Amino acid sequence: MKVVGNEYWLMHKNIRVCLMEISEEGMLGNVRRNEAASAHFPLGGQMNPMKFHEWWRDRAIPKTRHGAKTALQKQGKDIWKDSVLWK
Repeated sequence: MKVVGNEYWLMHKNIRVCLMEISEEGMLGNVRRNEAASAHFPLGGQMNPMKFHEWWRDRAIPKTRHGAKTALQKQGKDIWKDSVLWK
């Protein structure tokens, strides 16, 4: 099996759910489920590997967060008072 990135554990509290390879670009590679913790695997990704990749893509935080500050301000959040810090 070819390694595409660094390996990381997807955790549910202190439970190791699956070992994932994530590339520098944030792309998900090989995913190895911990079958002993299958009850903790994300519901959105339980159907098949493609669904898990979709679940990951929807929840991953991008390198750049363009628009996050504006989105918070549109929701009426005071980015300083609500403990969101910006440089």
